[in-house]
Amino acid sequence: MQGRHIYYSSKIKLLVLLSCLLFVMIIPYSAINAQTKGNITGRIIDIDSKDYMPGANIILQGTTFGTASDRSGFFRISNVPVGTYNLVVSYIGYQDKTVEVTLADDGYTFYEEIEIKPSEVKMQDVVITGLAQGQVKALNQQKTSNNIKNVVSEEQMEKFPDINSAETLQRLPGISIQRDQGEGRYVQIRGTETRMNSMKINGEEIPSPEGGERTAQMDIIPASQLASIEVIKAITPDMDANSIGGTVNLVTKSALDYEKTVFNITAGGGYADIRGKGIYQGGLNYGTRFGANNDFGLMIGASYLRSDRGSDNNELEWGNVEDVNENEIPWALRNISLRNYDIRRDRLGFSTSLDYKPDNDNLFSLKAIFDNYFDRESRNELTVEPDGFNSRTDGTEAEFLHKMKARDQEARLYSIMGSGNNHFGGLTLDYSLSYNYAQEKEDRHFEPKFEMDETPDIMWNLSDYNNPKFTITSLSSDYYLDASNFVLDKMEYHDNLTTNTDILGSVNFTVPYSFAGNQAELKLGGKVSMKKKDRKENIWEYKWEGDGDILMSQFTGDNVSDLLDGNYNFGPTINVDKMESFFNANKDGDFVGEIIIEDTDAATYDATEDVYAFYLMTTINFGNLTILAGVRDEISKTSYTGNMVIFDDQGDYVETNQVSADHSRNNILPSIHLKYSLSSQTNIRAAFTSGLARPHYEDLVPYSVVLHEDEEINRGNAELIPTKAYGFDLLGEHYISGIGVISGGVFYKILKDIIYPTSIEEHGGIYDGYQVFQPWQPEGADPATILGFEVNWQQQLTFLPGFLDGFGIYANYTYTKSTADLPGRENATLPGQAGNTANFALSYQKAGFTGQISLNYQDSFIFEVGEDEEHDVYYKDHFQLDFSANQEIIGGLSVYLQLVNVNNAPLYYYIGKEDRPIQREFYSWWLQAGLKWNVL
Repeated sequence: MQGRHIYYSSKIKLLVLLSCLLFVMIIPYSAINAQTKGNITGRIIDIDSKDYMPGANIILQGTTFGTASDRSGFFRISNVPVGTYNLVVSYIGYQDKTVEVTLADDGYTFYEEIEIKPSEVKMQDVVITGLAQGQVKALNQQKTSNNIKNVVSEEQMEKFPDINSAETLQRLPGISIQRDQGEGRYVQIRGTETRMNSMKINGEEIPSPEGGERTAQMDIIPASQLASIEVIKAITPDMDANSIGGTVNLVTKSALDYEKTVFNITAGGGYADIRGKGIYQGGLNYGTRFGANNDFGLMIGASYLRSDRGSDNNELEWGNVEDVNENEIPWALRNISLRNYDIRRDRLGFSTSLDYKPDNDNLFSLKAIFDNYFDRESRNELTVEPDGFNSRTDGTEAEFLHKMKARDQEARLYSIMGSGNNHFGGLTLDYSLSYNYAQEKEDRHFEPKFEMDETPDIMWNLSDYNNPKFTITSLSSDYYLDASNFVLDKMEYHDNLTTNTDILGSVNFTVPYSFAGNQAELKLGGKVSMKKKDRKENIWEYKWEGDGDILMSQFTGDNVSDLLDGNYNFGPTINVDKMESFFNANKDGDFVGEIIIEDTDAATYDATEDVYAFYLMTTINFGNLTILAGVRDEISKTSYTGNMVIFDDQGDYVETNQVSADHSRNNILPSIHLKYSLSSQTNIRAAFTSGLARPHYEDLVPYSVVLHEDEEINRGNAELIPTKAYGFDLLGEHYISGIGVISGGVFYKILKDIIYPTSIEEHGGIYDGYQVFQPWQPEGADPATILGFEVNWQQQLTFLPGFLDGFGIYANYTYTKSTADLPGRENATLPGQAGNTANFALSYQKAGFTGQISLNYQDSFIFEVGEDEEHDVYYKDHFQLDFSANQEIIGGLSVYLQLVNVNNAPLYYYIGKEDRPIQREFYSWWLQAGLKWNVL
């Protein structure tokens, strides 16, 4: 550990030394330049609401000089020759504003606050309030950006019925999500798997608390903590390269975003239909400016959400079996598991921001965020598995198992970042240092398993492949419904902790210059990221050594007779409290346990990953054409330590050998962005970008373990290298003055060294028939490709007569097609690539009322690669209907209603074909309602 600290220290010192050297070299140029040129600064403000307006387009008429306002409406144009200019401000939905500006002396900095007003009297009620106001801010930031991105504003997030940031993101073009228990968790961008996308807070990567994942789970972070969300689909050289599909940046709130003190409170409750339990929600945000000149800003936010929900599920295993005459039966139903979940999730979040802006040339910020996600899950499971088959539907000696899993999983995320932005004449210096920590802890996790005392023959009824039925034929058909017929076999107990620490430091210099008389700037900088991730898991197995058998009837809970809309009579469940009390009272007494060393060792690993990045880029403004070009160099050093678990020829554990793997890699990544303005409202964009996606942490761990009970083998692959990609984008966008945009574009990506999650059956040897799960990276395979297009239409229909002018449309569609070489086939579909994604929302805003009905569709995609196409596991297409409404009552007080998953959209996986489902999970609908009060 001491050696690593020394190593870090030397690298940090090197970065600081290089930064100081660059600073010393650039300062003289900046000082000379400042003596002959001046700066024009200011702030763009809504004339009525006094809101700061981000994304305003500001130009000096008759020149190539221009810029865009930042999140607080502030702008700066540097390196401007002395003289008098007409400064023109344009903003979607607002009248253009022209201001005369005079730079009288060399080195002079001009400042003015510029107020703009809505472009039509009729639109004032629509433009400057609520959902439409948020849409205006988001569209202007997209319009003035030099690269391709989408923005979701704070006001838009408030109007969609989304409790976390993942669900908010699914509304954007080209975005699809993966869900857990009906809630969005992981984000996929433009047909790429989650690993190929980067998740950030305030520009810095979010560490993942999960043991195996590199990708952060977005359901930890409440949407209420955020000022906006940016999705960057074409990265620039000053951004981390670990992004192929795109980068999601969550921007937290700052008091400097507002002119006045803000204070709002949310309090509400709700109802989850599937278990008939409550949902409880509360939150507040307070922001104020203080100091002699209001140069300090403090923002504090807190939120809490408790959700008591559940799900009903059936999981099926299909595969080839042999009948009694050794004839193969293809794709027989091997077993079925019925699952009944009860879930309680608590989300607690705090965020704060302290900013100091002594003048327009200097800004210092300290931001912190804390999120705690507590997930209590209890699951009752009934599994039926025949030992043999007389025919496809006639099973013999079936094993009936009742299992229960009760676990508390707590994920925490801490992030603290200090940053500064300073102007020295024409030179801009910005820098940041952040500490991020995430952990996932399970210190309460136990799994009892009860076996039925008979193994009867059964018959499958396969007429409904979604809900196959079973009937006991050699005993009473309701024998399995008697809990006294089930005897405790064993109890598993888990205790694990995963931690992920990331220390980041960066420094950037921006220098204006003139290129053939045109406005230009040079930007260069460096960044260090030092990650450490480790997982320690202990797994025990307890057996009952006391007198007599332990029967399930001693711990029975509710009787479930109508699982999955009455398709199954599940029978008795195991009561968690009874089972846990009995286990704790007898643990290490009559319950005798031993650690399962092979499983424990295989799950434990340590990993470090250091990345050192340097970049150089330039932006040149030729008037209607803006060019941004540059290159980034990322050097990574990784060290992974895992355990290789050794078994003998009979499959018995022999020993564990610790294995380590160290690698160093260097990636040089060029990019270029072009933006051409056909008019003040119409842009054509083109980009060539290069990025990479590093493997998941667990995939790189050199481990191997055999799970005999499940007939599975799990292995890591320390030789995996990052996937590298080149992307090409062409996009046209037209912004509508009545608040809206119509855009369309195509994109094409070439991906090298794809990593596939595979599940392949072992043939021969002592593990014949076992499923081997291992990340696979084919050597010499042709690059994979993704080709797609996306269209987007957002518009407030203010041109309609009468009450109809309150309607708005939010619609987008993305199509992607991919090719990849998979096991045993060529030109297959890339895992994680959904062919079609679409959103449609119809909103209405009038007289303090805002309502919105929204539809979200995501096509099916390959989730896991099998040994051939028939064995690929698919995530089935998903269609969901939601509704939200908000009515302002009086004086900033409003009431809201959110209705989610109205159509009871399920989670659905299948293998090869839709008529072979392997998991179907239903959540029903839930609603939330309450009050929002903007106190100040």
